[in-house]
Amino acid sequence: MKRVVTMVMPEAKLTVRELEVVALIVKGMRYKEIAVSLGLSYDTVKTYVGRIRKKLGVSSKTEVAMWAIRNGIE
Repeated sequence: MKRVVTMVMPEAKLTVRELEVVALIVKGMRYKEIAVSLGLSYDTVKTYVGRIRKKLGVSSKTEVAMWAIRNGIE
């Protein structure tokens, strides 16, 4: 069973793992660095970031980071 965390945007229900990826994006990490940090493959990180972008309705990692900072995720 996946845990879902609801942030300020109720429609943006991110899983704990997605929030971990978001936090590393905020730190400026690249896909490969995130993958190593979380023990995931590069492609898995790309998939997570794609899902995150879709849930947030944004088109770039930069916009994900801006959303995260505005919502207290650092």
